[in-house]
Amino acid sequence: MSRCQSKYYKNTSAGVSFARQGLSAPVDDQVERPLVALQQGLPPRRWPPITTNSKLRSSCTSKLQTWKTAPEHPAEPVPASSISNQSLPPSSLAPPPATASSSCELNVLTTLGWQQPFNPNGYSITAALPLNCSSITWQTLGCLNTLTSLTLTGSLPDLPDSWAANNSFAALQVINISSASLAGSLPNSWASPLAFPSLKVLNVSVTQLSGTLPPDWGQRGSFAELEELHLGMTDITGTLPSVWGAAGAFPSLLSLEMYGAPLSGTLPVSWAGNNSFAVLSELQLGCDTPGAGQLSGKLPSEWGTPTSFVTLQTLYISGAAITGSIPAEWTLPGAFPALSKLGLVDFPLSGTLSPTWGSSWPALVGLQLGADTSGICSLSGTLPTEWASASAFQQLDTLWIANCSITGTLPSEWSSQGAFLALSTLQIVSCPLKGTLPASWGSNNSFPALTTLYLGDNELSGTLPASWGSAWQQLSDLEMFDSNISGSLPSEWGDAGAFPALSTLVLRNYPFGGTLPASWGNASFPSLTYLQLGDNKLSGTLPPEWGAQTALQNLSILMLADCSIAGNLRMLWRCTALCCASVRGKAVEGAPLLHDKQGV
Repeated sequence: MSRCQSKYYKNTSAGVSFARQGLSAPVDDQVERPLVALQQGLPPRRWPPITTNSKLRSSCTSKLQTWKTAPEHPAEPVPASSISNQSLPPSSLAPPPATASSSCELNVLTTLGWQQPFNPNGYSITAALPLNCSSITWQTLGCLNTLTSLTLTGSLPDLPDSWAANNSFAALQVINISSASLAGSLPNSWASPLAFPSLKVLNVSVTQLSGTLPPDWGQRGSFAELEELHLGMTDITGTLPSVWGAAGAFPSLLSLEMYGAPLSGTLPVSWAGNNSFAVLSELQLGCDTPGAGQLSGKLPSEWGTPTSFVTLQTLYISGAAITGSIPAEWTLPGAFPALSKLGLVDFPLSGTLSPTWGSSWPALVGLQLGADTSGICSLSGTLPTEWASASAFQQLDTLWIANCSITGTLPSEWSSQGAFLALSTLQIVSCPLKGTLPASWGSNNSFPALTTLYLGDNELSGTLPASWGSAWQQLSDLEMFDSNISGSLPSEWGDAGAFPALSTLVLRNYPFGGTLPASWGNASFPSLTYLQLGDNKLSGTLPPEWGAQTALQNLSILMLADCSIAGNLRMLWRCTALCCASVRGKAVEGAPLLHDKQGV
């Protein structure tokens, strides 16, 4: 197992589908709650969902039970044990070859347990094949000339050279072996111009494949129809082949995903050729474990030339040993004209945030910079006020900056009319920002689309702005933690019309004091389901107003850890949707360490 995969397997072995969550406010260890995914608008990590394979049986036939229509583009693994013999829509498969009903094809299907009348209009196979299936059957699967989609799970032999033989898999459009137990290497023979004439999707991610990336796969004529190549979360090593960027290589490739493979070397300059990756829209490289990836060198300035990556929409590089800053060439007019999602995460990126980025990438929807842990990213400087220009980031939906050396203050200019009109997710965490929370951010014209705001682990001070309660009609998640914010909880946040969509409010590890505002029980927070106010200097009692029949009607989780609140929690059980509460530090009647309605 590669170092790249260690973090992934550690999580998935416990049944947790690992995906980037970014940084969130710490939650009380007595109550679990889902974290908001922080990658809205950013390139999804193609972790296939975890499936539980059924117990392998003693024959191939026992695993092949029913026939069904194949999905058109199954880029994710499909639960095992089905074969489809239904006709697919004519638009979704190539015309069946003349040899569709060859004796070889029928013999292989019979060996696999196919018992229904042969359908020459196309079929798909989804199955878990144990190792004791005949090696001859495995080698001769290529004669399934009418097969359009092949999804295999379980323990599989090495990928065979015979599958690339002339006339093999004439109609096959999808090979999906993701999450199977598959070792060996990528066959160089599959580069034959006669191999896989109709193949559009090749997904061998989350397997034990090793070896290196075959340079010949990039030769002219190979994989002429291939649109998606998924090699992530494997043990494939070596360098990125420079010849893959040659003119004519992968002429139809839209998505190249190698995230989680421990590749080494530098990012090839040759991939920036005038005719390189002519239609590529998505490129994902690197590791999820910081420091595990061996991609090194610098970000090539050549990648930003106006003739390079003209169709690229998503560029995601993570967990590498790449150093230096984002090249100035990447931000010049004409660079990455289609770029909508840029993620440079978990490697020692340096330099400053350029004031021109807001206008450099007019189509940018998601920007993710920094690291999941401290001590990796070296980005410094301040948050540019120029990003608030009406011409900047007109389509930006998500801005994620974490664990950098960004200093200065939160720019009040960011709330200017016309700024960040599309921004729905703003997360700036673990950066040594100073100053106060800008009251101007609570103006009626600020961040009109904002739904998620995370600000934490910084050196901000001052008080919570009362004006924030009347703004952000769309805000559903507000989480702020580990700062020097003091003062009291604003009573104005409980006014009618304040935070109408807010479902999650976390204010943790702040030295603010005072009491819980009675106004927060005046039919306020109509959508609030999760409230965490812990590790602070709050005192007093639970306000009786919070128990009114019109108060906090949707609140299901209340966490008041390590504060000095007293009172009677039973009133909330009776009048709200509260299902559980965690209270530590004071004996609150009706609320032991972890309480639910069963005990009241």
